[in-house]
Amino acid sequence: MRKILLVLVVFFGLYGVSQAQTTYKIGYIDLQKVITSSKAGKSARAAMESELQRRENLLKNKANVLNQKEEEYNNQKALMDEEAKKRRLEDIKDKRKELNRLKEDYREELQKKDIELTQKILKELEGIIKEIGTRDGYSIILEKTASGIIFGGDEVNLTQKIIKAYDNSR
Repeated sequence: MRKILLVLVVFFGLYGVSQAQTTYKIGYIDLQKVITSSKAGKSARAAMESELQRRENLLKNKANVLNQKEEEYNNQKALMDEEAKKRRLEDIKDKRKELNRLKEDYREELQKKDIELTQKILKELEGIIKEIGTRDGYSIILEKTASGIIFGGDEVNLTQKIIKAYDNSR
């Protein structure tokens, strides 16, 4: 029994030593930084900001028209009969609902577009990350925030390398 136990201890000891000699190359990237710093990310952000500005201007114009209608109503209500007041208030109420719906629709559309653009960039990055990981012999590449990396040295930070490769691929 002692001989079997001794053989097992030696076997597992040698197995542990052989496993300890295996090295793994690990890297990490900050995907958020890649998305915001890459040419494609900057271009997507500029397009989103342009669209946001265009829609904000439309909403501002509609709000100005609504405010003008409310001001006209307030200036003229003393001269109106009850039926005219009721119609005008109903019209103003409907326009306010329409404006609020439009704001919500715009918000949802822009959020959806942002998600689509981000997903497109991530899909493109996936191939580049795999290529660099394989070419440079990485065992694993982690995403900084998702993996909970609090600190990682510059020598394992692949963010700039990925940004450069991504920009060059476009």
